[in-house]
Amino acid sequence: MDVQSDHNKTQGEQTTFSTNYGQDAVWEDGLRDFFEYRDLGVVEATGGRVKAHILRVRDGGDPSDLHTTGLHVHKLDFQMIYILKGWIKFIYAIPEKSGKTRKEEHTFGQ
Repeated sequence: MDVQSDHNKTQGEQTTFSTNYGQDAVWEDGLRDFFEYRDLGVVEATGGRVKAHILRVRDGGDPSDLHTTGLHVHKLDFQMIYILKGWIKFIYAIPEKSGKTRKEEHTFGQ
């Protein structure tokens, strides 16, 4: 799973329709070994401008295994975060969001 896509489309290029149903969900390994990832197909539909995936802690996962993955960059035009259940702590290194932030259940962020 590539979280650092360098693909940039120019304005006006076509996008395609994407849909992803829960009953067809495929959960895969990703950047963090304590999570499972479900890609929603949006990268392909938008030519790499937008990414949408769902993360969940692996079944039987031990919360003490959860740790930082270090600072990294998502090279996208848009990224959305929505916490369905539980909470997550982010550390931002960009001026407008610098510092630690804890996002609670049903919180939206970008």
